[in-house]
Amino acid sequence: MRDKRIDDMSSKKLFPATPKLHFRPETQLCPRCANAMVVLKTSERTVVTIGIGKFVARETHLSCKRCWKTRRSEDLRRLVPFKGKYGYDVLVHVGKSLYLQSLNEKTVAGQLAAALVDISESEIRYLGQKFVAYTSICHGQSQLKMRLAMARNGGYILHIDGTCEGGSPHLFTGMDEISGMVLSSVKINSEKKEFIVAFLQDVRAKYGNPLAVVSDMGRGLLSALEIVFPSIPVFICHYHFLRDIGKDILDEDYRALRNRLKKSKIRTALKNKAKDFESKLGKHFDELAIVDADSENAALKTAFLIIQWIFDTSSLSGCGFPFDMQHWLFYKRLVVAYEKIDELHSRKECRPFYQLKKLLRRIADDDGFDETVENLEKNEKVFKELRKALKIAEPEGKKGLNDDGDGCEMKSIARKVFEFTEKYVGSKEKGHQKMIEQIEKYREKLFADPIACKIDGKDAFVQPQRTNNVMERFFRDLKRTLRGKSGSVSLKRQIAAMMPDAALIKNIENEEYLEIFLGGAKTLEERFAQIDSHLFIREFAKMRSKNRKIPADAKKLIKKETALQQIEKLFFAAAI
Repeated sequence: MRDKRIDDMSSKKLFPATPKLHFRPETQLCPRCANAMVVLKTSERTVVTIGIGKFVARETHLSCKRCWKTRRSEDLRRLVPFKGKYGYDVLVHVGKSLYLQSLNEKTVAGQLAAALVDISESEIRYLGQKFVAYTSICHGQSQLKMRLAMARNGGYILHIDGTCEGGSPHLFTGMDEISGMVLSSVKINSEKKEFIVAFLQDVRAKYGNPLAVVSDMGRGLLSALEIVFPSIPVFICHYHFLRDIGKDILDEDYRALRNRLKKSKIRTALKNKAKDFESKLGKHFDELAIVDADSENAALKTAFLIIQWIFDTSSLSGCGFPFDMQHWLFYKRLVVAYEKIDELHSRKECRPFYQLKKLLRRIADDDGFDETVENLEKNEKVFKELRKALKIAEPEGKKGLNDDGDGCEMKSIARKVFEFTEKYVGSKEKGHQKMIEQIEKYREKLFADPIACKIDGKDAFVQPQRTNNVMERFFRDLKRTLRGKSGSVSLKRQIAAMMPDAALIKNIENEEYLEIFLGGAKTLEERFAQIDSHLFIREFAKMRSKNRKIPADAKKLIKKETALQQIEKLFFAAAI
């Protein structure tokens, strides 16, 4: 239901009728021959801006009788796009709300209604696309200044990565580590070499060769870098490197543990038992952490809390496998909980203790876990040693996914990793040998010496970051924005539908970039108004055509069992 207060603020309430504002060219002299111009015609169109709301813009057009040059109102052009209905202020409000504040179309419509702008959700989506197009054009026009700014910084260090969701296209993006500016973003069908080569060639053409490149270990990506930047040092992300090695030595046993736990159905049994204890506690449930004088209630509380402790994962870092092994933690807590409940039951024979002990015994007495557990314990220790040697994502660290490994001397890290490999070089285990092979294979790409450059004309050195976290954080932020708008966990449709240049909008929060982007203009509205209308129309049409989706009715037709026959009928219906 529409808020009555918003209705009271509408332009109809401010004015007895829709106001009509007159716009004339600021000068009557021809810009080409300085001849006095005469009125050619007048035109009217409806315009909506924040504050005024809806009004009719009556514009006088002038023409030169000598050279036939025409002139229109600059004031109106600065207020609203060519043939547009909504002002630049509405356009910018929509763009910032959608892409920087993660608001959905419904919320933005409510905000604008309070500012005298009556607009539908579909129109907001359309204005959001226009905001992306304006941003993309301004970004393209700022490339030379961006390149000069990065040169003053000593050059740029290119971080590249891609993200996708389900069967969506890959959103592939490049960013400069030093300035924090997003340089380019495209959609590609996959991270195969040929697609990435085209992207890298475009980056090179626009910004020149980087000082260095930081990336993950994707084969297609590394192959493409060798083609486009053959003489540029390439460094792989230590975090990705660790993750791949961890998977190599832990994945097989971890999957075996997970499958055996699943087969035991211990999770379901414990959850059902917890519900049973909760029901029996009744009103005492709200006093779980309070000592109870009643031995039966005390036993119920204790058993229930032990089950909750078994399921608790707050000690995990949030980095995912192999840094976090949730099932391994679950198993270890099952064993410890069994020992504790067995001890409690021996001291006080209570039914809740007996019931929980009986459930946990199915894991404690299962010899099928022995070999898997032994391997996991051994290889987890090896993996932790490597993490400590690389001084990143360390077991005791609290930074989680935000650990950049800052403040560590690269030569010291290289030495520690060498000592680590020497320790396991004689191991006969295949996983350990594969691990050492990976370290040797990527050694040159792991340890970057400071790179010589010139900053403001003076000799200097820059140290590439050890991780690609600058890109990981960027994509996490982007996905958070998309989820905030859609309310959906899965982003397959959102990534498929978004314009790739939407990734450039995050640059607006970068002060150095914004100054370059505005190019002397004071606001985004003023900067967008400077863009030639014909250029915008052409570029916007091009962007939308690249991002065009198959209509819903066509998708429905394709999925039918009789699709080919019906498609054939469509042709013959038109051809006959």
